[in-house]
Order: sequence, then C-alpha cells, then structure tokens
Amino acid sequence: MISDLDDNKFLDLSSSSKADYLITGNTNDFTMKSFRRTKIVTPREYWENHYA
Repeated sequence: MISDLDDNKFLDLSSSSKADYLITGNTNDFTMKSFRRTKIVTPREYWENHYA
C-alpha cells in the first residue's frame, strides 16, 4: 500500500478487477512499478509502449 491512504482504493480496485495496468500521473505516491499482477505506469509510458 502507499502513504496517501485516499489513493489505496486505486490499488485495491486494480487488484480486485485483475487489471493489467494502472495508469496514473501521480508519481509521488505510486512509486512502485507494479502491485500484485497490475503494472503501474504513467500515461506517457503506456502511450509509448502501446501506441508509438
């Protein structure tokens, strides 16, 4: 889990929905590269790896 307790709901949601990606610009709180099976990426990282 992360230090900003309000943002933990996004980790819980990504885990319970078995999401492949959690796309966030909040790099201050989401410093890890993954959570359980979900990869955590910035919008730029997602765009460059999937659409460029």
